[in-house]
Amino acid sequence: ELFLFTVDGRITQSAGMNMAEVAEALRQNGATDAISFDSGGSTTLMVKGAGDKEVSLENIPSDGVMRKVIDGIGIVP
Repeated sequence: ELFLFTVDGRITQSAGMNMAEVAEALRQNGATDAISFDSGGSTTLMVKGAGDKEVSLENIPSDGVMRKVIDGIGIVP
């Protein structure tokens, strides 16, 4: 089982999480191992479901808009 999630921060709706809070949230959801890939303002979670033509933005970037980034992780079924 794979958990992927982002934490919005520095916005009215969310103050973000520190690493201890992230670890606890993962533990509560059954995770036993974890890797933090970014922890920054460019963190973006995009999803394209089976049969979808478009990719959707699933979080609120801290700047309010998506940034150009030079790396990413793709999960393909």
